[in-house]
Amino acid sequence: ALKLINLSKSSRDELRNSYRSESDQIAIQRVINSSLNNSIETTFLVKNYSDKYTFLEEMFYYTQLSKSSQLLETLNRNLAFQQSNIPDSLTLQVNGLKQQASYLNTKINKLENKEKPAESDSSSLSDFKSVLLDNKVAFNDLMLYLEKTFPKYYEINYNPKIATIEGVQDRLTKNEALIEYFVGKEHIYAFTISPDTAMVHQLAKVSDSAISLFREIIIPKGLGQNLNVTYRQYVDQSHQLYTQLLAKPHEAIKKSKTPINK
Repeated sequence: ALKLINLSKSSRDELRNSYRSESDQIAIQRVINSSLNNSIETTFLVKNYSDKYTFLEEMFYYTQLSKSSQLLETLNRNLAFQQSNIPDSLTLQVNGLKQQASYLNTKINKLENKEKPAESDSSSLSDFKSVLLDNKVAFNDLMLYLEKTFPKYYEINYNPKIATIEGVQDRLTKNEALIEYFVGKEHIYAFTISPDTAMVHQLAKVSDSAISLFREIIIPKGLGQNLNVTYRQYVDQSHQLYTQLLAKPHEAIKKSKTPINK
């Protein structure tokens, strides 16, 4: 199982580094997130049959990789530009190609979703797709040039630093603890990390109806609501969410003699 997980990790890294345009990165991220979810679920099952601490570290590592979403990758790319001494002229070229790609994708989406297409739409759609293809080629060529010419850009953009359990523990004081959640397809995983201990709990997912109800309670729709009833609902629903999401992690922290730092 772990060999398959490591193989999927190599495949994810190759996928992430092979596609450079933002539209491609968004599509690839969906595939990567699904793969990461499977890795986390599998590692938790393997962990139940072994007390090896490495399995817990593996799980935490994959949850941190899942944070490498499109937003984080965009932030990494912006940081890479700032710290790699890339000339403004090249930065302008990159931004210009991004803006053009965004404009072309908008045009293509509008034409493809048009209820009553005009006769000329088919030709226009073909033209836009052709220009978008040229845009992607130009963007990829420019990215390859930046990666080869500015090594620091490649390092920051494609090798982001991933948090580790040990790294988190080094940052915690003796009176602090971290509770971190990963929402998977089937379960929620809650990591509790103190300066001296670390563990993970598998929790049931909160239903959509429970989330909607809690939102309705904390954001009243009208002034005519009975405040006593609303308050009672708030207390009951809060306790239910606490029991489902915080009770186990909180108890684990208390057993480790580490109070939650408020």
